[in-house]
Amino acid sequence: MRKLSSLLAQENFSSFSALATRFVPTELIEYVTSNTMNEVTRRVNPFLWTYQKKVQIVAIHRENHAVKTFVLRPNQHMNGALPGQHLKIEVPSAPEPLTRYYSISSIRKDGTFTITVKRCHEGAVSNWLHKHAKIGTILKCSDPEGQFIYQGQEKCLFLSAGVGITPCYSIVDAIQNQDQVDIEVYAIFKRTTDLVYEQQMKRWPAHIKRHITVANSLDQQYYEKPFDLTSGALLKAFPDIHERTVYLCGPPPFMDKVINLLEEIKFNFDQLNIERFNFVAPAPGDEQENSDVLAEIRFNKLGQTVQMTEADQGKTLLEIAENHGIHLEHGCRSGMCGTCRTQISEGCVSGNQIGKVIYPCTCYPASERITLE
Repeated sequence: MRKLSSLLAQENFSSFSALATRFVPTELIEYVTSNTMNEVTRRVNPFLWTYQKKVQIVAIHRENHAVKTFVLRPNQHMNGALPGQHLKIEVPSAPEPLTRYYSISSIRKDGTFTITVKRCHEGAVSNWLHKHAKIGTILKCSDPEGQFIYQGQEKCLFLSAGVGITPCYSIVDAIQNQDQVDIEVYAIFKRTTDLVYEQQMKRWPAHIKRHITVANSLDQQYYEKPFDLTSGALLKAFPDIHERTVYLCGPPPFMDKVINLLEEIKFNFDQLNIERFNFVAPAPGDEQENSDVLAEIRFNKLGQTVQMTEADQGKTLLEIAENHGIHLEHGCRSGMCGTCRTQISEGCVSGNQIGKVIYPCTCYPASERITLE
């Protein structure tokens, strides 16, 4: 029975699931599956007969020696995705499943979307996907989330390094035909063997200015050389950077360096969008550094003020707000998605801060009076 169910799920019902999720209204799928949910239907087709959000791998493409793109079909429980967002993928493991966030690298007209995964030496999830995932594999996931999205700006600059190109590529690919938008893309790769989406980017319309750069000097006869990471070089490479919305994604050292350069040139951080691949853990001691502070916290946009109590000590700004019945928009609670992002106009915090921009889910009070916009 188990072998038969597995065969049916993989071969017959894979096509059925694809047709159902593409052409049948979500409400109807939910009605039918919820009213026929039993042990048999869950075993025969765990992709549709479930109350969980899941994706099924329908194609796999190798981008380079260490990177694969997985084409995913979502089931009826997933909400729609926007280019540049990310989602949490869960893979089986013992004693507990493993999870990792991945950026959506493209959204397709047939209802599928892709994630592009670099196999990292110590990355348990990326290694599992590269080694075990195959067409037909079903994985649990979260809804797409994140604020690294295009919001109608007239001039955009996308800065990325390595596989950090994925959310940037997703956005540009979606808006490539909006020729009224001034788009500039700058992507750094270590070697030509690390290139991702090279041919796809070359097919973008001519109005998109793209710079595909390779750091290895042996490859620079064919590709641009990256600019030196100095404020002067940044302004020379992008003289109108103050007029642009900047989208930034890449390894932490690259992002930290670029953020420092933007601070040096007094860039308006309201115009900066960042996407992180990793959980933003508070620095050691952040939560204890000012643990005796009992701050008065003003949430300007909500018109509410909180006076901290001893029960709030050691808590993040988001947790303090929740303790006092104040709802702040949030998502991942780990400084990644940017949903809770706001500005501080008075006082000090410790934790995840970029200029005046802070992330309340990973920031702690560090002064007796704090005002958030």
